[in-house]
Amino acid sequence: MVIDAAGRVTRVDVTAVEPPSPLDGAFRETARAGLSAWRFAAAEKDGQAVASETSVALQFNTPNPFGESEALETVVWNGATDSGFESSRYDYRARILEMETASRRKLADAFAALAEALLKKGQRATAADDWFEVITDFGGPKQAGAILQDVGATYAALNALLGEHIPPRPRVDRIRIYVFGTNAQYQALVAQSAPFEGTTGIYFAAGVVALHAQHPTIGFFLASLLHESTHAFVDRHLTRKGVQLPRWLDEGLAEYMGNSDIKDGKLSPGGHAKRKEIVAGLRTLAFWQTPSRSRTEDAQRAQRQKRALALDEIVAAGPETFYGKDAELYYSQGWLAVHFLRHGRPGWSDTAFPKFLLYVAEGFPADAALQGAYGVPAHELDAGYQRYVKSF
Repeated sequence: MVIDAAGRVTRVDVTAVEPPSPLDGAFRETARAGLSAWRFAAAEKDGQAVASETSVALQFNTPNPFGESEALETVVWNGATDSGFESSRYDYRARILEMETASRRKLADAFAALAEALLKKGQRATAADDWFEVITDFGGPKQAGAILQDVGATYAALNALLGEHIPPRPRVDRIRIYVFGTNAQYQALVAQSAPFEGTTGIYFAAGVVALHAQHPTIGFFLASLLHESTHAFVDRHLTRKGVQLPRWLDEGLAEYMGNSDIKDGKLSPGGHAKRKEIVAGLRTLAFWQTPSRSRTEDAQRAQRQKRALALDEIVAAGPETFYGKDAELYYSQGWLAVHFLRHGRPGWSDTAFPKFLLYVAEGFPADAALQGAYGVPAHELDAGYQRYVKSF
C-alpha cells in the first residue's frame, strides 16, 4: 500500500495470491477495495508527515463459517463473466429474512461468535436496551452507552419520519452491534464472514451490525453506524416477510439517515448543516469534508461531466448495476434521490414519501409505487430531481 502524508491509501498493488484458485480475480478486487478504505497515522520524518509504503497479508476463508444446518450456501462470484455475484448476495439476504426466528437466531449467534473472538482481551464493554446490544472494545462502557444512544436516535427518527402511515413491525430479538477499535479487526471479521465486502461497516441480515471506529472524523464513524442501523430497521420493522427494498432505495435511505445531523441526542432526517469537520492533530489542524458534502460533490461533478444518472435509471437499477463500476455514483445519487423524494416539494415528507415507502415495503415495484404516490412516473420527476441535485 502507498500511503500519503494524510494517512490515506492512494495505491494498492496485490503482489501474489497463494494458493491460486478460480477466485483469484475476486480476491484481488476485494483486497484492493478493502485496503483502499484503510486509514493510517501518517509516517513522519524530521517531525513532518510524509508519504510511505507498507505491506500486509490478508487471509480469505472460503468455507462456510457458520456450521449450522440452517446456514445457506456460500455465494460464489463468477470470475469468468464478472456478473451474478451481487444478485446472488441479494438473494442470500432475502432467504435469511424468510427464515423462522430460531434459525435466524442461530445464524446471528454464529456471526457474533466470530466477532467476539476478535475483540481485544479485557476491553469488552456493553450497553443495552430493549432493542439493541452494543458490544465494543473501544472507549469502555461510556462509549458503548453513547453508541447505543446514537442508534436509538436513528430508530426514533425513522419512526417519526414514517409517522402513522407505516406502523413499525414489533421487536423480536435485540440487534447486536459490534464496534471494533481498529479497522484491522473489522477486516478480519469480513474476511471470515463476507469476503467480498469492501465497506467500513456491515449489517448481517440475521441481526448483527459490525463496524470499526478507526475513521478520520467522528462524522464518518457516525455515518457508518447510522447507515447500518437503518438497514437493520428496514429489515426488522418496515418490510413484510419476503420483501426487500430495491438496492437504490435501501442504500439511499441508509445514506439519507447516515448523512443526517445529530444534535442534543436527536437526529434530524435530511439535515446536513456542517460542510467540514476540524480534526486536531499533534502539530496541526486538518479539515475534512463531511460525508454528505463528499457525496454531494460526487453527484454534482457527474452533472458537470455529463454522466449524471436520470431518476428513472436509478429506480431501475438492480444489484449488479448499483454495485457495479459506478457504485459510488449510484450511492451518491441514490441518497439524493431519497432526499428529493422527501424534501423536493412542500408536503412530500408527510404524504407522498411515506406512501411510497409503504407501497414498496409491501412488495410493489418501485416504478409503480412512484406512480401511485407521486401521481407521475419517474421520468416526469427527473427535471426537478436534476435541479435539486445541482442546487443542493
